[in-house]
Amino acid sequence: MLVMALARVEPQFALVLRKFYWDERSLEEISEDLDIPIGTVKSRLARGRGSLKAQLAKVPMREELRTAALSELVSWFTARTD
Repeated sequence: MLVMALARVEPQFALVLRKFYWDERSLEEISEDLDIPIGTVKSRLARGRGSLKAQLAKVPMREELRTAALSELVSWFTARTD
């Protein structure tokens, strides 16, 4: 479900989300990798989180699964802060 939702997020936001959460890169490392300011990384990360949450809400699934998935996503986001 998460992969399906991530595929619907704008590429520039999805890339930052993948680097930060999956690759566990720091904001500074992402900034260097993408040659963009740290402020832009933070902005894309925040917008990406919102977009991912919205896209996950649109994935067809039973309501109890959606609630559990959104809860897990929020936990995932709060486990690693900027």
